[in-house]
Amino acid sequence: MKKALCFALISSLAAGMALAASLKLIQPNGGETLTLGQTYPIAWTADGVAQKIKLVLAKVNGVPVGVIAENVEAGASPFSWTVGQFQGGTASPGSYRIRVKVMSGPLEDLSDGVFTIKTAAAGIQQNIPQLDKSIPHAAMQAVAQSIQVLEPVAGSKWAEEGTFTIRWKTFLKKIPRIELYNYNGTKQVAMINHNVFIGQYRADGLYQYEWKIPKGVYSWPGNYTIRVSADNGKVEGFSPMFHISKSIAEKHYTLEPKVENRAHRHYSYKCSSLDTGGTAFPAGPAPGIMRVGWENSWKQWGVGNYCHRHLCFIYRSFITFDVSAFAKGKFIQKATLYINKESTHYSDGTTATNVNHPGHCASKLFKVEAPWSSPFDVQADLIGDGTAGTFDVTAIVRDWALKGGNHGLMLVGRSESFKKNNEECISYYKAFLTISTLED
Repeated sequence: MKKALCFALISSLAAGMALAASLKLIQPNGGETLTLGQTYPIAWTADGVAQKIKLVLAKVNGVPVGVIAENVEAGASPFSWTVGQFQGGTASPGSYRIRVKVMSGPLEDLSDGVFTIKTAAAGIQQNIPQLDKSIPHAAMQAVAQSIQVLEPVAGSKWAEEGTFTIRWKTFLKKIPRIELYNYNGTKQVAMINHNVFIGQYRADGLYQYEWKIPKGVYSWPGNYTIRVSADNGKVEGFSPMFHISKSIAEKHYTLEPKVENRAHRHYSYKCSSLDTGGTAFPAGPAPGIMRVGWENSWKQWGVGNYCHRHLCFIYRSFITFDVSAFAKGKFIQKATLYINKESTHYSDGTTATNVNHPGHCASKLFKVEAPWSSPFDVQADLIGDGTAGTFDVTAIVRDWALKGGNHGLMLVGRSESFKKNNEECISYYKAFLTISTLED
C-alpha cells in the first residue's frame, strides 16, 4: 500500500506568511543630542533572532565609522554606550546614526534619522583646569565633558507630593541646574532648580538633590526624564525614562481572549468516481479552547484498489484581547500571556493530558501584523515556542493599547507537513492575559 502525502506545505502559506526574524533599532532613532563621554543606552528589539548581533556607529549616509560592540546577545538590549567610542577610536562631534545587525546575514536596521554628538564649545583641554586635580589625567579626559544622571533609574515609579532623590556624577566645577523633561529629552516640562547649591565640590563627583514633586506635574502617560546641565547648557546629562503618577497604586487585570479556530481542508482523488463522504469540517472545540495540529485519513476501494481518496485537515488558532480600556489613564507596567495545554490527541485515539508531545503536536506563537482573510495567508512575526508557559508581551500590549493595530496572536503547529496514513496529532490550549498597571 502506498503511503499518502497530505500536503508538504500549502503554497499560499509559504508565500503569504511572514515568519522571518525581525530586528529594529529603538534608540537613538533621530533627533537626540548626546554628550561625548556620556553613558547612553542603545536599545533595540529582536524577535526570533537566534544570532548574536553587532552595533555600528555610522555616518549620516549610513557608511560605517566603526564597530561599537560585537557578539552581543540579541536579547541584551539596552547596551550601555560611552557616547562616541568605537573599536579603535572616538568620534568627533557631529551627526551620526546607529546600525544594529546580525553577525552574519542581511538582517539589520538603521536609525531613521540622525542624532548629534556634541561637546562643550571650549574644548576638553581648556576645561581640565576646572576639574578636581585629585582625579588622574586619563580619567579627566574620559569624563571632562560628562554629566551622568544616576537616579532616577529606568522604570522608576515616582509620585506627586512625594520626595525623591535625584543623583548625578560630574567632575566639572560648575553650578548645575535640574529640569524635568519629556520622555525623550526634547522638551522641558518643569524647572526643578535653576541654581543648585553645591556647597563644596566633591572629589568623587557624586551629588544629589531631594525633590518634592509638586501637585500638577503629572500628565498622561506620565513618562519623563531628568536633565542635569551646567555651563549654560553646554554640558548636560539625561536620566533614563521613568514614571510620575498622581499616586503609586498598582492594579491587576486578567483578560480572557476571543478565540477563533480555523482549518484548512485538502483532499485528492484517484478514481473514476468521487467518494465525498466524510469531507465536512470537524466540529470545533468548546468555546475559549484553541485547537492546533493536524489529522489525516486515506481510503482505498474498488477492484484492485484502483480508487483512493486522501483527506487532511490542518488547524490553527487565533486569539485577540480587547485592551482598549488601557488606552488612557493607565500605564501598563507588565503584560504576561499564559498558555496552558489542556490535552493532546494522538493517532491511536488516546488522550494524554498536559504532556508535550515531542513531534508535530507542539506549536509556535506568532504576533499577527496585518488584517487577514485566509488563515493560511497571514503576515505574522514569531514570538516563541507556544507549547505552554508564560510570555512577556508588555511591549506588544502597550502598542495595541496606545497605537491600535491589534490583530491578535496566532498559534501554529510546529509542522504542517506529514506523510503517515490515518493518524492525528492535535493539541488543545487555553490562554489568558494578565496586566499590571499604574493608574491615576
